[in-house]
Amino acid sequence: MLYQQQLQVLQCQHVRIHYGLLKLVYRLIKGRIELIEERKKKQNDSNFRNLRAVDLIRNVYREHGIAGFYKGVSASYVGVSETIVHFVIYEQVKAQLQILQTQHNISSDETNIYNFFSYLCSAACSKTIATTLCYPHEVVRTRLREEGNKYRTFMQTLKTVYAEESFVGLYRGLLTHLIRQIPVRMKKKTSEN
Repeated sequence: MLYQQQLQVLQCQHVRIHYGLLKLVYRLIKGRIELIEERKKKQNDSNFRNLRAVDLIRNVYREHGIAGFYKGVSASYVGVSETIVHFVIYEQVKAQLQILQTQHNISSDETNIYNFFSYLCSAACSKTIATTLCYPHEVVRTRLREEGNKYRTFMQTLKTVYAEESFVGLYRGLLTHLIRQIPVRMKKKTSEN
């Protein structure tokens, strides 16, 4: 029985490693699409708004070369740390709630309100902590995608935002982000289990 539990834990860790690698590729592709969409939104020129995605790609390439497509990608990769922190905290909170469940002699096989709320609580707590810890990367990623030469690298942007706007600048928009992310994560985790 113990061997099966250890094997199951190893399989879960293996899946999470693959998930993290896939998330890196996903962020690279999604980031490039977001870059093009943000450029389109920021342009006031009516001719620019009517351009197709192919034309936008050509414009980015002409203006910045191939490096223009990778602005903000370092911040997106740092964002994978949020997923890692979330999973680690989620598993720890869930394990503690399962210990409480066994101490109170509640069957873990039963699908009941306790199980539902334990997964819900685990997901909400872990996502809140992970997002709060890792949120500055979102600010940096957004700033790196702004046009102009003020923000060049991840660390330089982080230092500039902190110097100009202090700690508050690194967490601007956090509440909105939490309101958007936490219900999604709670729904996802409760439907998985």
